[in-house]
Amino acid sequence: MESFNLKEELENQFKKLKKTNKNFALLNGDKKILLSAPHAVEQTRDGKIKFAEPETALIALYLNSFGYPAIIKTTNENDDANHDVDCLYKNNLLQYCKSNNIKFIVDLHQLSPKRDMDFCLGTGDFNNKNLANKSYLLNNITEEINKSQFNYKINYPFAAAGLGTISGYMSNQNFSSIQIEINSNLVSSYCNAKFFDDVCKLIKNIVLSIEKEVELHENIISK
Repeated sequence: MESFNLKEELENQFKKLKKTNKNFALLNGDKKILLSAPHAVEQTRDGKIKFAEPETALIALYLNSFGYPAIIKTTNENDDANHDVDCLYKNNLLQYCKSNNIKFIVDLHQLSPKRDMDFCLGTGDFNNKNLANKSYLLNNITEEINKSQFNYKINYPFAAAGLGTISGYMSNQNFSSIQIEINSNLVSSYCNAKFFDDVCKLIKNIVLSIEKEVELHENIISK
């Protein structure tokens, strides 16, 4: 998938996905880290339309090409999957995670370009409640960002503390999760294409680091 026209390839995939999947698409993968993009299309919250974050779908599709399962919103059904506690998106996500022994969920979002950080990591609160029993993974995630040219803040401006958020809901069901917000200046259509490629590679490195660390901890516990 890595190519000069990476973003264009992923945009074409997303267009096809939206044509063939109502509400959301759940893409299988043999890995145990799942990517979520609940705001990939416009949402309706409290009767108001909220802007889509389409590049989150592209990043999820990029990771899916490496075997990581992904759930991506494809149509607005007068809902908001990252706000409504009871919705098909969450219900199917939860069932998939239970059935496939998912170890961690990375929920992708986009920040307003007016924000002064490149990434916001939402862990639920200062106790990192959404990471559940895997709070040690926050160090892996921040280390990967520190290796890049990007900066980040934790739980500001969004902590993903509410039960209606994907990561809040899933952690309440004992699935470790984090919300990663990406500044739209890095990934939107008006941005430098190299930034988009760099963000994709960074998210891939974060997922690989999570995967490796989870496997290491499970091996230690099993001994």
